[in-house]
Amino acid sequence: CAQLKRYESSSEIGCLVVSKKFRGSGKGDAMLAYLERVSLMSGGTSVFVLSTQTMQFFVERGFQKVTVESLPPSRRVNYDVKRNSKIYMKKISDQREIDAEELLWDR
Repeated sequence: CAQLKRYESSSEIGCLVVSKKFRGSGKGDAMLAYLERVSLMSGGTSVFVLSTQTMQFFVERGFQKVTVESLPPSRRVNYDVKRNSKIYMKKISDQREIDAEELLWDR
């Protein structure tokens, strides 16, 4: 399951979870690509994730570590500094780019 929340021209991906039974089958990649497409179709130019856990999955899929200042203003005001969440963001520009990335998934 996963959550997508829109802010200005960006979307936050939250709670992206794949059951242990299905890990390694491409389900997480499929959900991520779907969320990227939904964000793009609704006018988004980037997607971001916040986590206190490992971010390797997202780094391997083109996300880059950014600072709190990179968050959309309406999200930045609600960022909880005490949680010390890491923020990773990915620019999305067109459908074809998302399609091309899917072809390169290492399953």
